[in-house]
Amino acid sequence: MKFTLTNENKVAMGGKAHLKEVQIEVTNQQKSIKINLVLFIPNEGTGPAPAFVLINHRGKDNTDPTRTTKSDFWPAELLIDAGFAIAAFHVSDVAADNKDTFQNGVLQRLYPEQLDMDNGMRALGAWGWGASRVMDYLQQDMQIAKNKVAVIGHSRGGKAALWCGAQDQQFAVVVSSCSGNGGSSLSRRRYSE
Repeated sequence: MKFTLTNENKVAMGGKAHLKEVQIEVTNQQKSIKINLVLFIPNEGTGPAPAFVLINHRGKDNTDPTRTTKSDFWPAELLIDAGFAIAAFHVSDVAADNKDTFQNGVLQRLYPEQLDMDNGMRALGAWGWGASRVMDYLQQDMQIAKNKVAVIGHSRGGKAALWCGAQDQQFAVVVSSCSGNGGSSLSRRRYSE
């Protein structure tokens, strides 16, 4: 793996946050993929910040690093004000959110054998794998509290967050919002989710 800082603003959000945009390049058998990480770290605080990592399966504008577009889906300013770092990557960097083309990312490029396995990785597994690669970066960033990182996701992203947390013990917490059937839906209720 290779980490490249592609953009940095130490006074983002009106001076409240340190923005880092990092390209995470993962190579296997001379083929690679690139995951684009957006990370805001609070400038206030006395030490490394706890962090949330969002598996973003909505539009990339939801995690706009310029903060021109602000989304309730990724309340970066709210978390920065509370002393948390907030990170996100878009699922399309690892596997498309499409049943016909999901295999065109990490699966075909790095792990094609998974596609032939009955229980091999598919899109949600690839998204969780991507969150683990983000965690690999966070583990070496001195501004992040390495043992206080949560992975979060909503709907299909929530399922991927659950899978990621089950596979990667480096995450302290999993926050799975509305992951529904195949996720964390109630097991003893006969209506809705």
